[in-house]
Amino acid sequence: QSYLDASTDEFSLSLALPARCWHAEFAYAGRNAYAALLALAPPDTFDFVSLQLYESWSRAGCMLSRHRLPLGAYLALLVGEMRRGWRVGFDREPSLGLRNRSVAVPADRLLLGLANGWAGEGGKALFLPPAEVGRAWAALPVRPRGLMFWDIADEGRAPAGGGGPPLF
Repeated sequence: QSYLDASTDEFSLSLALPARCWHAEFAYAGRNAYAALLALAPPDTFDFVSLQLYESWSRAGCMLSRHRLPLGAYLALLVGEMRRGWRVGFDREPSLGLRNRSVAVPADRLLLGLANGWAGEGGKALFLPPAEVGRAWAALPVRPRGLMFWDIADEGRAPAGGGGPPLF
């Protein structure tokens, strides 16, 4: 999620930066590195863009766990930010030759990336129970294109920590 983060104009090609919202000791976050791909590519290049909410110590995890934002409210905020677009400070990386500009991901191209059985509740990778996701999804005023999961090798596995039935 830090590689395409509508909550900040920060930009860097490095993927070895501290997490922004929490756990600054985690040094594998990005700063809108994927935004450069959106800025450089013609508008209809990508059929979908997956936003990895399961990233270690993600903004989503912080907003839900640390700031106690309800899932439905957070997803509505996130989809809205992505659709409206945000300004990115590309001038922080002069080698790209990009001027600062706005990038956006239309809702019909946005996939929200969720963790499946490999992630446990309360860990560094955000785990969202399927029933909670279903309730939040049903209440979204504007829905993204869909959901994607990481990774297929863990399909059918119960959530880490023994928290329930297998997830498919």
